[in-house]
This record gives sequence, structure tokens and C-alpha cells, in this order.
Amino acid sequence: MFYKKVQAHYQIVSDVVDINTGKPRAEAGFDLTDFNSKDDFKKILKLAGVKGEKPTKDATARAFKWAGDGIDIFTGADPIAEIRFSGDETGEEAYASYIGLSGTPDKVKMVFNAIKKIANYKDANSTKREFI
Repeated sequence: MFYKKVQAHYQIVSDVVDINTGKPRAEAGFDLTDFNSKDDFKKILKLAGVKGEKPTKDATARAFKWAGDGIDIFTGADPIAEIRFSGDETGEEAYASYIGLSGTPDKVKMVFNAIKKIANYKDANSTKREFI
């Protein structure tokens, strides 16, 4: 575990370390998520520091990957293009399906809380990317 000094005691920051940087890394996720509009999802991308609106395809995660500043957002469907990872149309505006967040603890917490406020979802996990 990684700790940071908080006044006279230590607080757990992360159980995971980034293999490339050696810095603490956090994860979170959402199950069956949809945003009220494409603009709501674009707000999340902007908050995360994602440049552009076109994700890459991550074959290992079988997900779309939106690379941001200190965070990666993985989605089972592209809520802007309205397509699933398989290429099929979702038939739903702003549907993201499963969401996984991976990045610095502060950034993951910030994006996780923002998604909780503006999206509709079946379930959420603030500590693991268990859905995708």
C-alpha cells in the first residue's frame, strides 16, 4: 500500500502502483451507464483532460479508451458515436455501457464523483474497475 503523511498520521492512498511511473494508481467503475446527453459525456471528457472526441480501441480491455490527463476512461460503448465495441449500434443516445476509470487517485475520484452526479447507472464501485 502507498501512504501519504496527513499531519501526524498516514492515510492510505492506493493499493495499486503504476508499473511505468511507480506512482499510486486508483481504479473505479460503473455498470450499465448512460448519460442524459452527448454533451454530458463531453463534460466528463473535458474534466478528465481528454483531447478530442474519438477514442481508441483497447483490444485487451475490449473497450473504447479515452486517454486523459492522469486518467484513462474505458467504455463498452462510445456514447458520442452511439456504437458498441463490437461495432453494433447501441440504439441509445449517450449510452456508455460499462465504464472503467484508471489513473491517479485524485483524478479518478474527481471523475468518478462527476459521473455519479450526471449519469444514470445500475451499479458503481469506487475502488475497482470490476465492470470492464
